[in-house]
Amino acid sequence: MKPGDEFKLQREAWYAELAAEFGGVSEFRDEEGLVKVWTDGGFDPFLTAAGYGLYYGDGSRLNVAAPLEGGGPSAPRAELAALTRLLEHDHRPLSVRIDCAYVVNGFNELRHKLRARGWLHRP
Repeated sequence: MKPGDEFKLQREAWYAELAAEFGGVSEFRDEEGLVKVWTDGGFDPFLTAAGYGLYYGDGSRLNVAAPLEGGGPSAPRAELAALTRLLEHDHRPLSVRIDCAYVVNGFNELRHKLRARGWLHRP
């Protein structure tokens, strides 16, 4: 049984504010002209399920919301799946927004070491 949602009204107000400010824009760009993409992953312990998403902008055909498949569900795996999906499907230079230190550190700090050891098979 899922507990009551005590933050529903605050969340709805926040979504309304975001829609008013950003609604109708299907792709955002940063100061350097790179396409901004927001990624997120999450885990629901009540459902024992995880999923991830990519957000380019309102109504973008590139937006994704997908369940995490294979292995045990966890928030870090879902966050990593979001970045993996992004890198596999969009080859343009991007400005990626990620809120997970596990993924950011792994990508920025460990990928060079892992690749040198032959742990990465993708370019």
